[in-house]
Amino acid sequence: RARMSTPARESTKLRNSNPGSRSSSSGQTLKAADVYFFDDNDGVRLPASWKLQYWNGSAYVDVPGTYPIAINAYNHVTFNPISTTRLRVALQSGQASVGLLEVKAFT
Repeated sequence: RARMSTPARESTKLRNSNPGSRSSSSGQTLKAADVYFFDDNDGVRLPASWKLQYWNGSAYVDVPGTYPIAINAYNHVTFNPISTTRLRVALQSGQASVGLLEVKAFT
């Protein structure tokens, strides 16, 4: 499993979650992801919509898929395998801030 844990507006290089591993400049092949949103019923709410984007070497490209929006839970999305060195979550906020807690990418 690859991990990404940075603010939602930023992208990150993928790294393996195994201890002692290093980032690979050749990238990883991914086929699923979990994104955890939280909602405090106040100023932090669920996004209006979201999608994954991956780096194709020169630009970010949308990852085709069906993107669920569940409160206080992992939102699982599967997709055809992609090979990339970077993955990001593109969020469309509603009328409040978005609560993005964690992103997990699966090989």
